[in-house]
Amino acid sequence: MNTESKSKNEKDFEIMIDSSVRKDIINELNKRGIILEVKSLEPVQFIVSEDIGGFIKTFQEFHESIKTRNIFKNAELLKNQFIRPIFILEDDDSKDLERNILLETLATLFIHLDMPVIFSRNTKDTVKLLLTIIRREKNDRVTRVATRMTKAPTEISELQNYILKGIPSINDELARKLLIKFKTFENLVTAKPEAFMEVKGIGKKLAEKLYAVFNSLYIDLINEKQNKEIEK
Repeated sequence: MNTESKSKNEKDFEIMIDSSVRKDIINELNKRGIILEVKSLEPVQFIVSEDIGGFIKTFQEFHESIKTRNIFKNAELLKNQFIRPIFILEDDDSKDLERNILLETLATLFIHLDMPVIFSRNTKDTVKLLLTIIRREKNDRVTRVATRMTKAPTEISELQNYILKGIPSINDELARKLLIKFKTFENLVTAKPEAFMEVKGIGKKLAEKLYAVFNSLYIDLINEKQNKEIEK
């Protein structure tokens, strides 16, 4: 892809940024022509979509948040709010940090909260990461739609997997994990959110979405819309 077409595509990109995010990051995003909505999102620092949001911290900022222990509280909130939370850690040449504490904290975020940590070298690198995340999210949504348009499988196990993958944010791996744990759709339908959260990769928000899908009353939106038009 040439630079011109890539730049043109980026002008369709949208992202919500917390007002606490450093001005150099906001300025760099503006330079790239990204559609920005800067507002208070605290403790979240950026939102790409309903599923993806995260933090951007320098090593120094990360170190300060460890001292106050805000990092764990905020990470837990992030995990509950987004299906795919992301933590971007930007190098700022800090020399006097306690590296062992940093590494232990990163390990805790990854192992106990299942939160990916992506390292960035500088501001431009951080912005490139954000653009890559936005691009991948847009492409993934298109791919999921295209996949649903292919011919449906005929084997029962494949059909079960296919049906679960029709739920946004449930990919092939999560569908398999759910089916392995719950064995039948009857068990899935009667499961509580807490049970869904026992599956690695499923946080509170996705667990609640699954529970709502299986237990909410169906509303025929097409007929409802037609009835409202008739009433007019």
